[in-house]
Amino acid sequence: MALNIIDTSYAGTVESGFMVTQATFSCSTIKKGVAMVKDGIKKQHNIPVLTMNSGLTRRVVNPQTANSGSSTVDKIVLDPKKTMVYQEFLPADFEDHFYAEELSKTLLARELPITFENVMMQLQLNYAFQDVERGIHMGSAGYTLSAATRADANHGIKDWDGIIRQLVVGGNFISVPSPSAITAGNILAKFAAAYALLPKGILDDVNRYEKVKFLVSIEDSVIFEEATTALTNKGNDISKRGTPMYKGYDVVALAGLPKDTFYVCRAYPDLESNIWIGTNAFEDQSFELKRIENKSELYYMKGLMAFDVKVAKPNEFVMHTTQVAANFTA
Repeated sequence: MALNIIDTSYAGTVESGFMVTQATFSCSTIKKGVAMVKDGIKKQHNIPVLTMNSGLTRRVVNPQTANSGSSTVDKIVLDPKKTMVYQEFLPADFEDHFYAEELSKTLLARELPITFENVMMQLQLNYAFQDVERGIHMGSAGYTLSAATRADANHGIKDWDGIIRQLVVGGNFISVPSPSAITAGNILAKFAAAYALLPKGILDDVNRYEKVKFLVSIEDSVIFEEATTALTNKGNDISKRGTPMYKGYDVVALAGLPKDTFYVCRAYPDLESNIWIGTNAFEDQSFELKRIENKSELYYMKGLMAFDVKVAKPNEFVMHTTQVAANFTA
């Protein structure tokens, strides 16, 4: 079983309704509003795509096929893949713990202590969404797992291909030349190189400062702060708390991005966003907690979720990354 109770001293008083837990990061790609989230996908969701090679042409009295422009209608498919949370517990294990006082009076009706149950379910949800966040960017159906257990580092992010694998394998994105390790000495130059690659249509958008964002890893966001703090000619006091920006564009730190990778694209919770996330239902964030079977004293907690992610317009998506295709098969 997954429950391992180390403290069995059961002496003195106990803080009721509270347990110390480890710090966890959130699904920041969704929480920070840099993606369009499509909810309620039961099987697949199709996003129509229209591309056009057509503009002005020389006037002729009798136009022919040779004078015609061209249009292509295609689609992007969000195909959420199921993933699971599962743990087993024996409530009787708490009989030597402080929370024994929260156990039921009768043995037959013994359930998990209410404090443990509440905190455990919230913490489990937090950990589940850590894997969702990692999977959005670093997921790969091509990972080779040593075993079907949590012991493998990539076990929780194998159900769908994340953004980076889709792009480095497909090769259809705007790559920042000569990607390398990001340092305080080169991050601003790398941002400048990426910004220069944005398509003219995006830079011409009057609302570009609301739509376009620099999406970076937690580690590289710290490096960006170091680099901007070191600047000697600053218009604003960047030592004060505020939203990190580059040339007026938000610099958003995402916990699922690996170091030395960043994106520059339209990234906001709207249909024009270049990042789309598909899911079955937000209600899947709840868990089922029941006896394994009526005659058993053993309980289980189970959750089922489904996710997929797609880049809507790879030819408008600028990425700097040191990740290569081989990283997503190991």
